[in-house]
Amino acid sequence: MGATGRPVLARYSLALLFPLLAYLLTAPTVRADRGPSFPLFSLAVVLVSIFGGTRPGLVAVTESVLINILAIPPNFSLLVASWDDAMRIAVFVFAGSGIALLIGSVGELQSRLDKERSQLSITLQSIADAVIATDAQGRITLMNPAAEEATGHKFTSAAGLPVESVFKIVNEISRTTVDSPVKKVLERGQVAELAEDTVLLRPDGTAIAIEDSAAAIRDARGDTVGAVLVFRDVTESRFLQKALIRLEKLETASKLGATIAHETNNPLEALANLLFLISRDDVASETTRHLAEMAQVEISRAAEASKRTLSLIRVERAKTKLTVSDLIDSAFQSYQSTAKNSGIRLENEVAPDLEVTALRNELRQLVSNLISNAMDAMMASGGVLRVNAEVAEQEESRQVRIRFSDTGNGIEPAHLDRIFEPFFTTKKDKGTGLGLWIAKRVAEDHGGELQVESSQAGTTFTVLLPQQCSTNPEVAEMPERQTEGILD
Repeated sequence: MGATGRPVLARYSLALLFPLLAYLLTAPTVRADRGPSFPLFSLAVVLVSIFGGTRPGLVAVTESVLINILAIPPNFSLLVASWDDAMRIAVFVFAGSGIALLIGSVGELQSRLDKERSQLSITLQSIADAVIATDAQGRITLMNPAAEEATGHKFTSAAGLPVESVFKIVNEISRTTVDSPVKKVLERGQVAELAEDTVLLRPDGTAIAIEDSAAAIRDARGDTVGAVLVFRDVTESRFLQKALIRLEKLETASKLGATIAHETNNPLEALANLLFLISRDDVASETTRHLAEMAQVEISRAAEASKRTLSLIRVERAKTKLTVSDLIDSAFQSYQSTAKNSGIRLENEVAPDLEVTALRNELRQLVSNLISNAMDAMMASGGVLRVNAEVAEQEESRQVRIRFSDTGNGIEPAHLDRIFEPFFTTKKDKGTGLGLWIAKRVAEDHGGELQVESSQAGTTFTVLLPQQCSTNPEVAEMPERQTEGILD
């Protein structure tokens, strides 16, 4: 605490007391008739100025002068008989006042500095933004509580360490290391900001999205003596922003899908009727009728997709018990010719007795989308698409796990977090970016999920479905006539 922060009574009481103590210690050893003696009085002024400040120091100087004048001959008189005594008193007044002013001013400056430092500390402790300060070498000199919480490091252990050891940042998508903004500031002396897709890695393995800026700390000559880094956790706001973008995409997809479904539904129904007539024509060969029946099934599925998938509207139908192996074989049959021409081998390793209760067309749509996606990945160099399945016992139900494993080149790590987004595709002009999104929606509407693992050796999509599937209740309650009304 500075001198001005101490109680007034205590400061001035010491100003009166210390000169008296100096006199009591001086009187027995120094003869008064030899003139005034100021060594102990000077010490008293120093002590009072340190403890009480400038004004109590001047009071101590005044009291010391009065005591010495009254003590020298003529005693108890304000007259100074000797010119030498007057000179000594004048020198003491000048020196004592200087001491009081100097020490008191330093004390008051220290008090102000302490107050400002305290206010700065309180401000840094209180603000929500994280603040890290470094020296000119990039070593940490200050961290506020928000920075400790964000980085997962305490200032006591981080002080003196390079800022990069605490502030570890990477690109949110590619996970490549991002250059420290502090390093840029210290090298260039200019304000530096992070790119939007930046996350901060914490010691517990979690990552938070951040926005930040760094600026140089300069001395009076304008030289850079450090840097200050200010950042904030924007994980929630960034999530909401991405969710809003996804909703906008879904709204666009819904409008586009409704238009496409309306324009394609009638031609598909007409084509289905023609194929039906061909399949029932006695003149046509057995092979022709068989192919017409297969085409009829695919046209029916396409017509269903135009109403259900592209329009993003689910039409609830009765769930049926499906044999997974037969479903895979049926889908494989549609792709057999393309697979043969591209050097792709299709292997169905699903047990023939494995069953699941689900919506047939929707599950067929999911399977077809995953097969198509796998074949696209191997179209250039061929490979193997292997499908297997198993039943896993869960706490309250049995779960069917169907794995679609291909030997393509895999999915780039930067794309893994986005492959289930609508309209996201890496197939350039070929893909629409809806296939995997639809597959994931189908799995989730059946109470399951769709997972993906990928490496340079290939990709595996795993469909997890309750063996007794339950669809989304909102979908189940949707009358079919509402969909027809939209599409008409």
